[in-house]
Amino acid sequence: MQKRFENKIFFFSYVASFLFIIIFNSCKKDIYQHPILHTGEVTNITDKGAMFYGRVLQSGSEEVVDHGFLWGSQRDLALYNSAKISLGILNTKDFKTFLDNSLEKGKTYYVRSYAVDKKSIYLGRVVSFTSMGSIAPEIYSLEPTSGIWGDTITIYGNRLGATPEIVSVLIDEIKAPLIEHSED
Repeated sequence: MQKRFENKIFFFSYVASFLFIIIFNSCKKDIYQHPILHTGEVTNITDKGAMFYGRVLQSGSEEVVDHGFLWGSQRDLALYNSAKISLGILNTKDFKTFLDNSLEKGKTYYVRSYAVDKKSIYLGRVVSFTSMGSIAPEIYSLEPTSGIWGDTITIYGNRLGATPEIVSVLIDEIKAPLIEHSED
């Protein structure tokens, strides 16, 4: 009888330990890690543009669905107030791009790397540089080729400006309103 009682106690303590382990392990929360970005110094600053560099110092828990650079003439760069160069899904730790448009000679600009996963947006440090200019825009065609006051004109070209704020369309020295804008 004593042996039977000891077996029951052993069995009870075994089951209790097993349940404790299951409950303890099921209460663990997944630890989310966000990516840590570094914005490198701007190099190859010429009259044709400037080279931006970024690096992922630490990968996050989630897949990065977009990454690239934010840039502009204001230091407080964010997605809502900056020009954005999107490089798409991140598949390498080091990334770079050459900006060849929209830069004014002698003007100070700011750049920072960014990454987006399904949870949030992550930003690298802000780096400044003084531009030596960039390649001028190219206009391929206009539609319509003639019109009257109030008509909408579509301009086709390359390097037409990264943000609507830096684009001006003048007709006989009169600034025309910009209805829609895309860089190319």
